[in-house]
Amino acid sequence: MKKYNLLIMITVYFLTSIVHVQAQGIKGFVERLDKIEEKLELLDNSQNSIITENADLLSKYETNLRAVQAKVEKNNSNTISPALENSVEEMSSDLLTLRKEVATLKDELLRIDECMIPDNAVTDLMASFTALKSDIEVAFAANQPVPVNTVNAAAVPDEVLKSDTPMNIETSADAAFSSKYVWRGILLTDDAVTQPSATFASGGVSLNVWSSMDLTDVNGNDKEVNELDYTLDYSVDVSSLSLSTGIVQYTFPNTSYDITNELYLGLSSEQTGNASLTLFQDVGIGEGSYLSFGHGTSIPLKDITNIDISGALGWGSAKHNNFYYGQDGGAVTDFLVSARFSFDVGGYISVCPSVSFSSIVNGKIRETVRNAGSKNDIFFYGLALSGAF
Repeated sequence: MKKYNLLIMITVYFLTSIVHVQAQGIKGFVERLDKIEEKLELLDNSQNSIITENADLLSKYETNLRAVQAKVEKNNSNTISPALENSVEEMSSDLLTLRKEVATLKDELLRIDECMIPDNAVTDLMASFTALKSDIEVAFAANQPVPVNTVNAAAVPDEVLKSDTPMNIETSADAAFSSKYVWRGILLTDDAVTQPSATFASGGVSLNVWSSMDLTDVNGNDKEVNELDYTLDYSVDVSSLSLSTGIVQYTFPNTSYDITNELYLGLSSEQTGNASLTLFQDVGIGEGSYLSFGHGTSIPLKDITNIDISGALGWGSAKHNNFYYGQDGGAVTDFLVSARFSFDVGGYISVCPSVSFSSIVNGKIRETVRNAGSKNDIFFYGLALSGAF
């Protein structure tokens, strides 16, 4: 089991350690974008050139044919000289051939349209790639992360988005250290812990794997993973709101605790100052409900860092409070306030120190926790190394 736990930790830290490779590969990515842009320009110019050349040629042949026919009518003759007859026949043949070529070209363009390249698609794609390349070059030159909204999805036609392009999976990883482990106001580890995690996301779906390991023998399992959580999430934006739903599975290797699961439904909005409301429903051994109201803001400090300040207030149902706090009755249970600093390193890695304060706010629960020999008011700090690729 210890080898298994060590493998998990090495895997998560390995994911974190390789994010710096992205900074080295960004130049190659820009070069590939240049090649794509050149091909799109060639496609656009080729289509326009073919259509223009054929249209001009068709117009020329039709003009010449009408001129010959006008001469015949002007002479008012029922006979045509052999040379004139041959000229008319040649141009008529060329005109027929050209009409067939134009018809073939139209059919080809229609087929291309059906293959998800609609009108103006090439132009729109060129504009999107040009904007993407420009943003990446600026970010790379300034050693800053590329903004997540650098590509205007509206500029890419829906038909192109529905193509058979391979799924793009975004990966992020955290290596976090904390002076204590506190969850919903409960002090689970009264000493240093490490809590690495990895997230894999595509579109609105993500999978997060999070773990916690005590760095001392305070709970009797020194340097062993004692919690491993899996979160499957689906998030979508609706107007100015963000909706998320999913399931969290809590597992506790190297302990006697049972596995449990929570379903959740969350709602947040930037228009209300990043306020959020999330309902958790235990569908395992706990059976209770927990409602968390959160609010946060980000304050830039010059060009060096940002400070993220957040707070959360929790309410538990009777079953939830009885299971986790040993106290009957639904009540407001705890609150948490945190300040987190973020320093970018190389554009793709962030070093994030933080300070937090947690407190049990219900009087009866505070008494129960105190009688159990634990703490109600807890100050703790941490440091996280975060990266995305």
